[in-house]
Amino acid sequence: MYSFGSFSDSATNMVDFMAFLDATREFAPNTANLVENAYKRAVRYSIGSDGFDYLTGMSILFPYTDTVAFLKNAPNQYNCYETLPNYTSLVEGYATMLSGSDYRFNVSAPEQLDNASASQAVFNGNLQSTVFIPSGSYVAAQDSEAEELPEEDVTAELPAVESQLTDVSGVNVGAVTPTVGSLFGAPTEEQATDSVYACSMTLSQDELNNLSMVEGYLYMDASDEEDTIFIEMGSMQNAGVDWETGEIVSNFDGNWPMLDEQLVVIYDQTITSTLRRSILTVKCNDVEGYLLLSFTAAHPDGLIVGFTQGFDENGIPVRGTTKLAPGDVITPTYPMLYEDEEGEMQEGTFDGDPITVGEDGTIPFGFTSLEGSETSYYYCFCLTDIFGETQLSDFITFAL
Repeated sequence: MYSFGSFSDSATNMVDFMAFLDATREFAPNTANLVENAYKRAVRYSIGSDGFDYLTGMSILFPYTDTVAFLKNAPNQYNCYETLPNYTSLVEGYATMLSGSDYRFNVSAPEQLDNASASQAVFNGNLQSTVFIPSGSYVAAQDSEAEELPEEDVTAELPAVESQLTDVSGVNVGAVTPTVGSLFGAPTEEQATDSVYACSMTLSQDELNNLSMVEGYLYMDASDEEDTIFIEMGSMQNAGVDWETGEIVSNFDGNWPMLDEQLVVIYDQTITSTLRRSILTVKCNDVEGYLLLSFTAAHPDGLIVGFTQGFDENGIPVRGTTKLAPGDVITPTYPMLYEDEEGEMQEGTFDGDPITVGEDGTIPFGFTSLEGSETSYYYCFCLTDIFGETQLSDFITFAL
């Protein structure tokens, strides 16, 4: 389920009600059908953007990320036992289960594919994006007779209304989108002959059953003779999985985004058949936050939508974005891992060079090839299990 307000460090723990209901349908199809009928009468009207046309008008609390923090704050912020005792128990029980997950993937360093095998696997193979495709099938038995609706149905007297409700179970299926050239469509003959840096690994059937999503992470080696430093460049949701063989392929093509000739950190948030939405970690006029980046058919090379802090001081997601204005100063920020004096790896951040927004309110943005640089890069898979826990594979070194 798509979690609203998701950023690199937290989320709002809100999901679309129909997505929640579809997940419930696998356990209790008859009850889910009854609830859906009431839901369609309750939602008077809903409409979504092209990239989110499967949303149905109402969101509901359901934790997915950072469940430990959720449970810590639950007694104060999420206690609804007086009005919603059953649902409150369900949410807290689910969060407790997630926080207790101890599943571990048996992951090793991914194998680097050559140009021919990568093109065949990614563009002609039986791969589907793990961003959208659920791994397991969870069906529970239920009595054939449907349960009765409550006697006091508050929506019973409402007339039927045509809503923009769609079948969300049917929109989340699609092949991996090539990253070579454009976001949309297969590569041209010229692009297909370019260097390919695709990596591959294979999971067991048990690991597939526990798999929720695969992302590809890229790190830059900024070490010298005295210091060991690795810069996290971000993650890409362009990995695909063959649910029959367990093969995972990520089509990293050696290109990375730049702001005014500076490599920047990017995290993919959402990818659908028509939209890719990503964030760049920056400061805007010394305020930490993100630049929201959108890739569509109209803007296949990427469009900077604006700046957002992500969440305010109360942990509430900031709605919308602020358009960049002439004279705004954008400073890229970079997370890093470094070795301290005791030889222990520590986390930190540092700032890049400030960039002044031009008179037209824009910043030069584009992709550049890392090929030919003297810097070493490391790539790995990040596997997220059905409990929301993540695990990194071993690194593979790229001689670009």
